[in-house]
Amino acid sequence: MLIKLEHIRGVPCLSGKFGYCIPGVKTFCERYGLDWQKLRTVGLPEEELLATGDSMAKRIVEFANGKF
Repeated sequence: MLIKLEHIRGVPCLSGKFGYCIPGVKTFCERYGLDWQKLRTVGLPEEELLATGDSMAKRIVEFANGKF
């Protein structure tokens, strides 16, 4: 499944708010060597996000797959 910005902006966060901020997501992509432009335009395969081992990525993928 492709993870898109709509998933990232809609995921319920632990703070009680919805979605992660775009500057934070861009920094996340830079930290893990993910293609920010591709994420913005078409999305990234969930496997790429999960491969980071980051808990935020796991939460986004779970949300995108309807697990909560």
